[in-house]
Amino acid sequence: MTCDHSGDTILRVTMGPSDAQLRYRSGFSGGQGTFNPGANVEFRHSFYNEADAWAQFFSNSCAAWRAIPPHQTDPGWEVNWWGHVGVFGHCTDPQSLHYYGRALDLARVEWSNGQFMDSNWSWQQGIANRRRYLAVAAMLRRDFDTVITFGYDAAHEDHIHFDNGDLLHPIDDNFRSDGCIVQMACNYLNGASLTIDGNWGSSTENAFNDLRSALGMNCFNIRGNLGHTRTFLLEIAYRAMKNDPASDTGWC
Repeated sequence: MTCDHSGDTILRVTMGPSDAQLRYRSGFSGGQGTFNPGANVEFRHSFYNEADAWAQFFSNSCAAWRAIPPHQTDPGWEVNWWGHVGVFGHCTDPQSLHYYGRALDLARVEWSNGQFMDSNWSWQQGIANRRRYLAVAAMLRRDFDTVITFGYDAAHEDHIHFDNGDLLHPIDDNFRSDGCIVQMACNYLNGASLTIDGNWGSSTENAFNDLRSALGMNCFNIRGNLGHTRTFLLEIAYRAMKNDPASDTGWC
């Protein structure tokens, strides 16, 4: 069985910023991925459009968040290139969105200043690197309903999977993929000590409520209102990219 390459597919070598190449991971060195030069990647056209818009917004956000003084941009924090391990793939399984070219496995984000997030390495390092991993995952979940990270299962310890298989919904405590991102945020931004496995039990619920309080977002219906979810995730990504803990900035 082969992937479904029929219909409207396109080849692209960049995503987001016009010079931010897509580079395929060819191996590992010291726990980090090693990547080939930029090369064309085949996407389902509609999925590429969504991923491209996300990538541009993410790059712009990083450049704005890390700018000194604020309210400007720092070109060093614009994305320089993206590492990946494929769009089309898992071609024996028509249940996978990779089969249709509607999913991307993100392996690395490299900024223009040489800073990076490596999906196999960063979440196993110190707090600044773990926060950077969280920032990428939270920003992805803001625009894509399915974002799978480490903690979900062993297969996703070396990449972040996202796809456009479902309409965007608020965070759902029944979805382990959402649970992993929330648990990361509670641990990395507010000092919780949760096991990151996506299982949303009472400990995660208590830590989630503590994080909402720390962010000043108790008036937000994060699990019932999509707009509130997206603002919550944007705030998490902002704090994580700046390497700052949660703090109340007066949302409520």
